[in-house]
Amino acid sequence: MITIRVRQILGGGILVMSLALVARGRDSSEADLRTLESPEARATAQVVCAYYRARDQFDFDQARSLEAADGVMINEKGERHTRSAERLREFMDYEKVMHGSWACRALGYANGQLEAEITEDNDYYTLLGIGKSVEIERFRVAGGQIHEIASVKRRYTGRDQSPAYQEFVKWVSQQPTEKQNGVLRNGDLFFDGEGARKQLPLLLEFQALKAGSAPTH
Repeated sequence: MITIRVRQILGGGILVMSLALVARGRDSSEADLRTLESPEARATAQVVCAYYRARDQFDFDQARSLEAADGVMINEKGERHTRSAERLREFMDYEKVMHGSWACRALGYANGQLEAEITEDNDYYTLLGIGKSVEIERFRVAGGQIHEIASVKRRYTGRDQSPAYQEFVKWVSQQPTEKQNGVLRNGDLFFDGEGARKQLPLLLEFQALKAGSAPTH
């Protein structure tokens, strides 16, 4: 398997990353997939994990170069969404402010698809008690680019994201208008760089209130 491990200290600029490449047989906990020993499987795994390494390093140009222009994301409901450079930039700007980190663990390869475990961590998840997002995804790669990402299942190492998100959004909606500006759009959070910069102090305040203490400035 190919594994990228990244850890970034909350609120700081310390980044530690290690890359390990080993061959492994079938993973009994996932679909019955071929090993990663074939050239096609290893090449696909290299592209996918290079993409998440670029996300780790907030390297938009590199990340975008590894996505096909007509690439799609398929969620767990089977809904297809076109991936765009604009949306990727917005997400990566958000991740940079929120000190995001990623891990990519290739699990196996079958029928032209790589199955991998993708782990995401950031201040948003940490401050809301969600922990890390751990998602199983399947990737189709051609010509050195990712053409399709299909979500298989997702779990969180802390509380579930949906109630945590709704609780925070409800609290923000009850704050003075000047606090809400740039944070909520049609009742939802902005997931871009500006939204992150305005969300972060509110997340810290919200966490302090839940802990029963005043926020530290």
